[in-house]
This record gives sequence, C-alpha cells and structure tokens, in this order.
Amino acid sequence: ELSLERLGDDFDLVHFVAALRSNVTVKHVCFSGTFVRELQDEQWRLMLQSIGQLQTLEELQIWCSTIPTAVFAETIRHAQTLQKVYFFRVGLDGSQAEFDALAAAIQRHPRLRDVRIGGFHITNDHEQNANRQQPPEDIRLDGVVQALAQAPGLEVVSLQLSSAQQRVPVGNDAVRQLMKSKTITDLYLSRLGLGEDHLTVISQGLAVNETLRVLDLFGNNIENHHVIAMANALALNNSVEILVLPCPADDLSVASCAAISEALKKNQKLTTLNLPRSNLTDEGISHLAQGLTVNKTLKKVEVGVSKTVGDTGIHALMDMLEHNYELERLVVSSANQSIKEKTEYYMRLNEVGRGNLLNASGKAASREQWVEMLISVIEDLDCLFYFINANPTLCQFANLPQTASVIITEEIKVARRHTLSGYPTSSKPLLDDLDEGANLQFTPGTRRASAI
Repeated sequence: ELSLERLGDDFDLVHFVAALRSNVTVKHVCFSGTFVRELQDEQWRLMLQSIGQLQTLEELQIWCSTIPTAVFAETIRHAQTLQKVYFFRVGLDGSQAEFDALAAAIQRHPRLRDVRIGGFHITNDHEQNANRQQPPEDIRLDGVVQALAQAPGLEVVSLQLSSAQQRVPVGNDAVRQLMKSKTITDLYLSRLGLGEDHLTVISQGLAVNETLRVLDLFGNNIENHHVIAMANALALNNSVEILVLPCPADDLSVASCAAISEALKKNQKLTTLNLPRSNLTDEGISHLAQGLTVNKTLKKVEVGVSKTVGDTGIHALMDMLEHNYELERLVVSSANQSIKEKTEYYMRLNEVGRGNLLNASGKAASREQWVEMLISVIEDLDCLFYFINANPTLCQFANLPQTASVIITEEIKVARRHTLSGYPTSSKPLLDDLDEGANLQFTPGTRRASAI
C-alpha cells in the first residue's frame, strides 16, 4: 500500500517516478488532496501517468483533487490489473474528446470491477486557459456512462455530483444501458439531479433487471408518480435486495404508500428499504404496515413518521411489530420518543430470536428453548416480561403448586437423597447441602428432595 499525504523537503519526483515504474509489489495507491496541491500541474500529470505503470496496481484512490481526464485515460489503459477506482470530491478536467477517450479506456478494460466517483464536478480549465477567446465547451458524460455499463467485469458503479454541479450531463439512453447491464450488481446514482425521463427509464429497467442487488437513488428530485412506478417495478423484480428512494418534495402520498405496501406483499427478495426524509401520516403508515406484516424477507427499513401521527397510525405500526419477527432494524425518524422506544423494544425481541419460539408455521418450541431464551434476556426486564406473558406455563413446575410464582431456569442437585415420608412439614435439618438461607416447606409423603 502506498499512501501519499505530504511532500517531503527532499522529494525527488524523477527518482520516485523511476521507482514506481520498476515496482512489482504496490497494489493500492492513495493520493490525498494535500499531496496533489503541493505538486505543479505537470508534476501531477507525470505522477498520475506513472501510477499506471505499476505492474500490480489493483486499487487507486484520489481525494480532493482535480484529475486531468486525458492522463487518467492513459493510466486506465496501462493499468491492466486495476480493479477499483475510488475518487472523492474531485474535479474531472478535460475536453469532450478527452472524456470520450476515457470512455474507450474504461469500456475495454479487462479487470475493472468497482468504480466510485463521489462528489465530482466537471471542469474544462485547461482548455479554457489555452483558448480564452472561445466559449466553454458543453461536456457530456454519455460515453463514459455507457462505457461503465459495457465494461466486461464491472460490478459496482457509484456516481454522485458535488454541490458545484446541479445536474449530471447524461441522457436517457446512457442510463438505460446501466439498467440493462448484465454485470453491475450495485448501482448508486445519488444526488445526480436525475430528471423525469431518467427516472422513468430506471423504473422500466427495474421491472426486468435480473442482476442488480443494490439501487440507490437518494438525493434526486423524485415525484410521487415515480415512487408508484418504482413500487410497481419492485413487485416484479427478483434480484434487488437494497433499495433507497428519495422522498418527494411534497412527501410520500397515500397512493405511494399503498403501492409500496402492495410491492412488499409480493416481493420476496428485498432486505433493506430506505425512504429517508419521509413524513408519514396515519393513513400512509397504515398502508405501509400492512405490507410489512405480510413481508417475511425485509430486515431493515427506514421511514419518517410525523410527530403529529394519531392513534390509528401508532396502532397499525405496533400491530405490525407484534406480528413481524424478521425485522432487525426499523428507523422511524422524526417520530416522538415513545414510538422510537416501542420500536426499539420489538427490535430487541427480534434480535434475540423470538420468531424461533413464536412462529406459528414452525415446530412448537421446547421448554428448553424457552428457558434458554429467558436466560438470554435476563438483563432486559421488558423482554423477559414479554416472553413470560407469551408462555405463562414457564412460571409453573411439576413439584410445586400451580400458583407458584417462580421461574425454573436451572436444576440444582444435592449430594444425597432423603426420604421425607413421615417427617413433619418443616424439614430444616435435612437441608445441610443447600444454602443456609433456604426456606422450603415439604409436604409429608413426598419421596425425595433431590432436585428443585
């Protein structure tokens, strides 16, 4: 691993570049923004070009820097072992021809499988400095996005704009190609300023895609009719496990919640559903709770609940939690504290495996399983009470009256057995092997006191 943070006083770029080109061990390279800013433009271009000469390079990270697209395209062409590219808060600088050259390098790369470019913006500073009299070129990324869709081994694609750029310069066809990819499993298209046509293409692709595992659309300007289209597609999809949908500006409508609910009743693959920044009311919660009650595969759900939600919504939510044993994490952001506490309580119950005991479709749990469960939650009185309330017979024991208020979790064996027939009710002298503080009453005629 080679992490370049700061330049030393005696840094010799020529010797360093020569060392890079002959190195056969470095697999991971990370450039910090501080390091890059200390280089002159030509030095940075030479450094990036040299990284492509590493014979064993597998991962390249660049932080908080401006990346010359033409040089990066050359790096991609030479680094035939490169598998992962992670850029964070970067400017991609180049002309349209240079971006097209980058697209060609990506499309032909044999090993590339993970490309994440987060918080990026497009610049054309080099071209503008050379041609100050000409207007700035309108750069399009259609070729780059299509190349990502067609790269033979690419599995993960993450694209996210910085605040400096409001909308990604990509057309519908390029996005359609991403949704048609036979290799991409994780697709993150957050904060790209996707428009009406983009979202329509994505929902159409979601309905038929068979390879996507993750689809994240957070931060895009989505409308309720898009949410409904996504939900209808989700009902048909058999591959997506994680779905993140942004909340419309006017919040999730009742129709959107109903569509999501119907999708959850049919979909048996989804494990995580995030609806961040939503603000559901009673009717919306009631619809969503119906789907969550039926669904048996979801493990993690994030929704926003209005602080003014009424009894109808709260009862629907609590009833769903009572019957859903599969959820592991339910985040109800914006809800009042009592709802959050009740939700966390049910998540603790699911975490310890209450479904293994209470699932009606499975084999009845044995007494030993119940006892093990009690022991596992002994520090959580709320959970302890829940299981005792679910199975009151745990408070009974064969050798004690039916009304005894004790829970037997462990057998205590003494060294000797005593015959108690004919002894009086109080048999204190016989308890020499038990704790001195024991206070048991034996009934005449009982045969042994060998175990409790």
